[in-house]
Amino acid sequence: MKSDHPIDFRVNWSTPAMLFGLLAICLYIIQVALGKYLAGWGFQLADHEINVDEDLPHFFEAVKLSQANELVNENANMMNNYGFEPNDPDTINILDETKLPKKAIQGTPWYQILSNHHYASEFCYIGAFVKEREKLLEDGYPEQYIDG
Repeated sequence: MKSDHPIDFRVNWSTPAMLFGLLAICLYIIQVALGKYLAGWGFQLADHEINVDEDLPHFFEAVKLSQANELVNENANMMNNYGFEPNDPDTINILDETKLPKKAIQGTPWYQILSNHHYASEFCYIGAFVKEREKLLEDGYPEQYIDG
């Protein structure tokens, strides 16, 4: 029996879904039909399996002393001035006893936005690890300390 639904090509609320569906079907057909040619031309994710071996030791043995001291001092500042611990006490104890690493992590190992010095300067934040921090705060964070 013939349907009474005419094919409607007007743009309406379902048009984006139809376009994405048609695009997905076209990409699948192209990948199946021309996959070997595309790979030969360099259109693929990777031509071989990528193995990443950073050869780093245990995390607490790869953290730089300056980064460990930064987190320990920030934690002490929060405890002394605001009365809460932002980090686990066991983590702080381990970081406080950190030795000089043989192979160190490059960049910032923390998921805190202010541990990145670029962002800290954008927020005009002076970390607790900065010597003469109290003098800088009293002077109103002079222009010479602002990057950029």
